[in-house]
Amino acid sequence: MAISIVLIGYHYQEAQKAQAPIFITARTSTIPTENGLPVRIMVPDIRIDIPIALGNYDPTKKTWNISNKAAYFATVTTPPNTVSGTTLLYAHNSKNLFGPTVDIQPGNQATVVTAGGAKFIYTYTGENVVAPTDTDVFNKASTTSHQLILLTCSGSWNQKRRLLYFEFTKALL
Repeated sequence: MAISIVLIGYHYQEAQKAQAPIFITARTSTIPTENGLPVRIMVPDIRIDIPIALGNYDPTKKTWNISNKAAYFATVTTPPNTVSGTTLLYAHNSKNLFGPTVDIQPGNQATVVTAGGAKFIYTYTGENVVAPTDTDVFNKASTTSHQLILLTCSGSWNQKRRLLYFEFTKALL
């Protein structure tokens, strides 16, 4: 079973000049939904095993929800599936969340488990560091690519955003 959905969201520029959210390009995607939304991420090689909550943008507060207890699935991206799309998970750069990603190596695998029990396995390929105002990660989250992106803070004062790219490898349904 698949449904067509329109993915749209916002990203607040964290620079002091910004007084309004940036609108992220809307896109329509047909994605399988049988397996549910992501609920856990594991990267065994660097000892990551944490729950995933839904990450939503609050236009009133101009913030994304985040805590020190979970990673978040950016609901403006595609849930894990066997067809295509970019799944983005974000979390703090702390030792109990995405902090251990500083030790990740090409070829390390991440497993995303969904509410339906499916396991989606991705292989780490590289990373990029961007400014917090760079929203290209959302606008370029093409439905033709098939990847997982982990987003966390970077820099001596966490002033940058680090994007870790994983290529879809296989699904265990």
